[in-house]
Amino acid sequence: MSSITCVIIEEDVFVAEDISATVQQHFPKVQLCVSASFDQARRSMSPTGAPILVIISGTGMITREMTEEDAAGLRTLPVVWIDAPPLVQRDHPGWAFISKPFTLAGLSAALEAASGRSATV
Repeated sequence: MSSITCVIIEEDVFVAEDISATVQQHFPKVQLCVSASFDQARRSMSPTGAPILVIISGTGMITREMTEEDAAGLRTLPVVWIDAPPLVQRDHPGWAFISKPFTLAGLSAALEAASGRSATV
């Protein structure tokens, strides 16, 4: 797999660092954009294209601030939800769900399930 753009949305800086470090350590060609909110993620994404993968840690205010536009955009993208809230649709094709604490094998499987391609780089 060539490099991909991965957006990580997590409000806790320490959790975001852990997720980023895990992804970067095991998937070094993945280009990351780490945001504390959907609003921040929207502002930092490239206007020329959508991310290829989104990782959302569903705790806290993140899912409460998600707009209809955000939800519509996510429906078209591969998403890995970490600790997704109960209201998130669990049978959406292209979405994978894991819980903390997760293992490298669990993260790899979630990345593969969401992206439809091997997570090996």
